[in-house]
Amino acid sequence: MNSNRVFPIVLLCLVCLFRYYFAGQIELIPDEAYYWGWSNFLSFGYYDHPPMVAIFIAITTSLVGDTEQGIRLAAILTGMGITIISYRLGSSLFKNPWVGFYSAVYFNLILIFSLGSVIITPDTPLILFFSLSLLFIYRAIWESKHSYWYGAGFSIGGALLSKYNGILILPCLGLFFLFSKNHKNLWKQKEPYIAMVIALTCFLPVILWNATHDWVSFRFQFFRGIQGPTINPILSFLEFLGAQALVVTPFVFIAIVIVMLYCYRFWESEKDDKFLFLFVFSVPIFLFFLVFSFKTKIQGNWPVMAYFTPIFALSGLYLTYGVKQKIIDNKILRFIKKWAIITVVFIIVLAHLQGIVRVVPLPPKTDVFLKKAYGWKRLGEHIGTFYNGLQKNGETFVFTDRHNIAAELSFYLPGKPQVFKIHGLKRYSYFGNLSHLLRKDGLYVFEEGRGNLNLVQPSFDSMIELPLVSIRWEEQVIRKFRVFWCRGYRGNLIEI
Repeated sequence: MNSNRVFPIVLLCLVCLFRYYFAGQIELIPDEAYYWGWSNFLSFGYYDHPPMVAIFIAITTSLVGDTEQGIRLAAILTGMGITIISYRLGSSLFKNPWVGFYSAVYFNLILIFSLGSVIITPDTPLILFFSLSLLFIYRAIWESKHSYWYGAGFSIGGALLSKYNGILILPCLGLFFLFSKNHKNLWKQKEPYIAMVIALTCFLPVILWNATHDWVSFRFQFFRGIQGPTINPILSFLEFLGAQALVVTPFVFIAIVIVMLYCYRFWESEKDDKFLFLFVFSVPIFLFFLVFSFKTKIQGNWPVMAYFTPIFALSGLYLTYGVKQKIIDNKILRFIKKWAIITVVFIIVLAHLQGIVRVVPLPPKTDVFLKKAYGWKRLGEHIGTFYNGLQKNGETFVFTDRHNIAAELSFYLPGKPQVFKIHGLKRYSYFGNLSHLLRKDGLYVFEEGRGNLNLVQPSFDSMIELPLVSIRWEEQVIRKFRVFWCRGYRGNLIEI
């Protein structure tokens, strides 16, 4: 094997081994537990997203088991795959293996991609299939290999099966067709249209699932993203920009904005479509969410696809155009480059250390790990004690009023029983008929101050409050849960 390839391979394996270790050191965040629940009821669709994240988790848990590491192995292996694709695409775009190497390194250093290679969410398979789509599209166009369009079709289909955001690949590709200076006849070829048909065929099961479920997933995403609650548009816009600066770190965000401007400039001046390729698969996606930030609250991870091609632009422009175009002679750009590297490395190291040893004593409300990924195991142990004790009086079920608590308890309760959500038919329709719960006893678990006793009480013969469950971190109470033993379920609370 070429010695130049040994080091990157060894480095990638070491990164994956560390991630596998890290994956076992922090508890599941609620979304991960929720998607793990999906993996036990595989379907063509779910209330929130298409099925790919559930398929990935089902595969890795079948290999490793229903553990934090088993669930997150899906993200770790996906991150490895995207790293390899980043190397291949970066090397091909700029005909320079070092661009590929640094592109792969940058992918693993940018915060949202690095954490996304451990924490499994729908964005994880989305970026895998997005990156694979770009590799196939590039090779189909620049290497004139029409068969790669079919690979692009299946990859775009995979992106659509991962997250509805994957549909943005198609208009971005359309913009490339429209503005390309060197490939003006692409729209006349049949292969790109065949690719689109393949992609939409892959997505067809999700459409059919929605059609048989009152379009619940499509309507949920539409109303959340388009017709959400009234907001202050300026404040929402500023929050969007702030969130984007945080998920990739501020100096990297500034560097990405600058490098995309350079891509546009070089496309105009050098008539080189590779810069258009980098531009159209990033900037339009970012602008799409930016525009909607005036209408609705945009989550920080939603525009994640917009940050993938800037990886290649950052490394490619610096290594191949830095001296030629005097980019690196600019003092401001040198300053941004220096601090982008320093801050991104510092934040990545800090983020992983914070997850394991809490090197910065942040208050629980601002510490993401304490807020999202701590206390669920202890809650499961406490509720498990009540649950096992009540089983002596007959079969008991556990329910709550929030899907994040239901998901975490489903994973961390001993034996991993199903945990139900009050009026959770839309989210948990895959549970099927629940008439077997009638006349049984239930354990109602809710976070103090957020329960709904007036709603629950009429559905049971009687209710007895059990001891309060307090979740502590270093003697500080960070969460409290109230628990009620509910006797004789009458119905009308958990769908049948």
